Amino acid sequence: MVADGNIDAINIFCERYADNVYRYVGSLARDLSNQDIEEVVQITMTAATANIEAYKGKSSLQTWVFSMARYKLYDLLRQKHSRSRREVTFSRMPEHWDPAHDGRVEEEILDKEFKEQVRQAVNRLPPQEAEVISLRYMVGMGTDEIAQIIGKSERVTQKILTQARAHIRDILLPLVRDE
Repeated sequence: MVADGNIDAINIFCERYADNVYRYVGSLARDLSNQDIEEVVQITMTAATANIEAYKGKSSLQTWVFSMARYKLYDLLRQKHSRSRREVTFSRMPEHWDPAHDGRVEEEILDKEFKEQVRQAVNRLPPQEAEVISLRYMVGMGTDEIAQIIGKSERVTQKILTQARAHIRDILLPLVRDE
């Protein structure tokens, strides 16, 4: 059995699902390199075999593995997006930058506080709206890609995105009025 760490069972499990997970991840994120897709598959299969006891049988085993792959893909995309943002930020920094003498310190603090308020607002959204907002603005995906990931049409995805923006506006508006 996979749960017992039986190597033959783990190999059979991986052979049964790895190719399908590869195709699934590749269909969700077409811009990823084969190496990145293989990394997601490897991480997914490792996590699935290590956590097989968490499978409750509420869905098919393949659905459970695909769901795990989806979250592992999100993790990779977030890492890549964060890494590229850091690279851009550092490439724009002047060679000799002293933040203590920069007149924008207060502006940066306010920006940081606002970002935290937005993060908290996103956390208050219904899960699907939070997912769509995160994929759009944190990962930078278009609505067509998001639609594929969440399994909805592009039109429905756009509607969810519009609703999420309205909910965030409703959450943040009282904060802006208080200032």
